[in-house]
Amino acid sequence: MQRFLIGFLTIGLVMACTSVAYPVVMGLGDLSTPAFHEYYDVEGGNTITIPGGTGQVDIYYDPSKGPWRKTFQQIGGPTLNIIENLHVMQNPAWTDWDEQIVGPAGWVWANNPLPTCVLGGNGSGTVFGTISADQQSVVFDFAASPLAPSTNLTITKTLSWRGGGNPPGTVTIDQWPTVPEPGTFVLLAAGLFTLVLGYCRRRR
Repeated sequence: MQRFLIGFLTIGLVMACTSVAYPVVMGLGDLSTPAFHEYYDVEGGNTITIPGGTGQVDIYYDPSKGPWRKTFQQIGGPTLNIIENLHVMQNPAWTDWDEQIVGPAGWVWANNPLPTCVLGGNGSGTVFGTISADQQSVVFDFAASPLAPSTNLTITKTLSWRGGGNPPGTVTIDQWPTVPEPGTFVLLAAGLFTLVLGYCRRRR
């Protein structure tokens, strides 16, 4: 019984040690403060691609930075289609990518079509985003195969205005990856080993 308790406590510690890691975005501005804002003028349209032109935005892991906050202005209607081309620059690997609507209230993540992340580089395949019940956040889960350096991502998603009346023509969102702290996988393995060992001893 004692070994089962130790195993569960270890796994709980692993979950507590998993950290939210905010991105440092190179090439789009200085992320020297957590509340960094990057403004994009949509110029009356309803689709924007980041970055403009070709290539990807380089994302560097740095837990001391704030989320990548982006404000879109002059949106030309009740929907905004966002296409982002990102590039994972270095370890640790990402276990998920989170996006949160900051405001104004009334904007939601559309679930038709679902937010989609197409992986390239060292990754392959497509991951669909999971939208929260209030449609204010979306998470792309890579836990089964964390994103290693040099992985390219193309994330496509749509914001929809549900606030009634005319949309405000502006919206702000925060984005960040989540990564496990060093040693997390070791702790998880230790917890599972303890559980298995305790089970085997009980069977004997």
